[in-house]
Amino acid sequence: EEADPAKVVQHRPDAAELASELLIGQGKIAEGVGVLERHLATLKDRTAQVALRTTLADLASRLLKDEKLARTHLEAAIQVDANNAQVAWRLLKVYADGQELDRAWPLFELAISAPQPVAERVTMCEFVSLLCEDAGDAKRAFHALSCALPLDPSRGPLLTALKDAATRANQQPELALALRRAAQ
Repeated sequence: EEADPAKVVQHRPDAAELASELLIGQGKIAEGVGVLERHLATLKDRTAQVALRTTLADLASRLLKDEKLARTHLEAAIQVDANNAQVAWRLLKVYADGQELDRAWPLFELAISAPQPVAERVTMCEFVSLLCEDAGDAKRAFHALSCALPLDPSRGPLLTALKDAATRANQQPELALALRRAAQ
């Protein structure tokens, strides 16, 4: 008789990941995710909670095709560790894609410090800048672009866009400061 992976976890909490993998491998994706969600309630270590929440977000997005559940896990992860740049990056992408500037902006600076490829971080700065412009917030639009400059100071179109944003936001002194920082 084959053991039910979900029941094994009741006796060995450290087996949650294995049970989940077995269930998912059997095509019982929701059950596998459920095992991990129940295991989450037993975790005391904050780092382990964040890691499991991000895993659950991945599973929800990739296997369950449930972006709302993925977002819920990422939002819970940032509540557990408000200084986690990786989680902030993932949430910033969710919020920016949904054009939720009010939610995206508080995560912006932490998120762009995440260890992501420079090109992706610059693109995110440009995208958030556009969201700010669309919202009529020229100062924030300038700030978002100015954060991209030190990441890729040689990018010509970025410099042009930054100068234009500084003019629109009346931020010429801040532009001079941003240019000096990027030159260092």
